Amino acid sequence: MAATNAEPQDVLNFWLEDVGPAGWYNSSETLDADIRARFEGLWDEAQAGKLNHWLTNPTDALAFLILTDQFPRNMFRDTGK
Repeated sequence: MAATNAEPQDVLNFWLEDVGPAGWYNSSETLDADIRARFEGLWDEAQAGKLNHWLTNPTDALAFLILTDQFPRNMFRDTGK
């Protein structure tokens, strides 16, 4: 599991620039595995309430939304989690 020292900008850069619109609609085990490796630990922190401070400004809140809504769709594809 990835280190959990990622910042909101890391989430935004990855999702908006590295993956981008072309990757958002392509189901890929490679992308899913990359998201798990890079962000699952951070997602765990968000689930534990440790990233609530990300909700204090719009940019960080967008990163929180991507981390907690979109990334789980990739990380846990075809599971109940």
